[in-house]
Formats: sequence, structure tokens, C-alpha cells
Amino acid sequence: MYDGYNALSRGATTGFGWEIMPGSKRKACLGMRQLEEAVLDVLFEAKRNGECPGVAEISRRAGIFSGKGDTSKGEPGSMTHSIAWGIVLKLYRAGLIQKCAQTSGRSGYEPTEQASVRKRADVDHG
Repeated sequence: MYDGYNALSRGATTGFGWEIMPGSKRKACLGMRQLEEAVLDVLFEAKRNGECPGVAEISRRAGIFSGKGDTSKGEPGSMTHSIAWGIVLKLYRAGLIQKCAQTSGRSGYEPTEQASVRKRADVDHG
């Protein structure tokens, strides 16, 4: 399994090959990796159960649902799943997830074979 903390102290790269930066960039990189793993974990579990969750469901299951903002206080009201959308988009562009069809006809997401290979490699080296 990816050992982000120890890898960061050695100045290594992430599992995606990104160079790890010092300070706040290092923390952001580690945080992104954790969020990506959380979303992928949700998608692997959903695939095992024959499900094709959309972004809102991924957000809820991964625990990154931000709740509705209070527009009366100047908070954005429609950003409830913005973190999940960003992570899903990043994983989609990296070829680690793909669209799948839900029974409702809407699109959801599932891990690709490339993601499965990486997960097996992490387990084998963990």
C-alpha cells in the first residue's frame, strides 16, 4: 500500500508519479492522494455490488459531502459535491475511472482496468 507519510519524508513521488513538494504543496499532494483513494475505494466497492454511483452518491459514501451553503451568509449554495466532482474529473482524465450507465439512464462512474491493475500492485507491494 502507498505509504504517503514516509514517502513524503524521503522526497519520493506519489503513486501517480507526481513529484512531492515541500510544505503546503506536500500537504496538498498528500491530501489529494487520500481523496483519490477514498473515491476509488467507493467505486471498487460499488462495482463489487453491481452499482454505478453518480457523483452525489460518491460524495456521500466517501464522506466528502460538504452540505448546502447558506446563501444568506454569502456562501455558495450549489457547491455541495464540488470536491467529489473535482476528484472524479481528475481520475477520469487520468484514465482511472470511466462512465457507466445507471438503471435510471443517468451516468455514473466505475474504476477502469488500469485502476484495478494499480490497486493490485499497491496490495502486492504493501
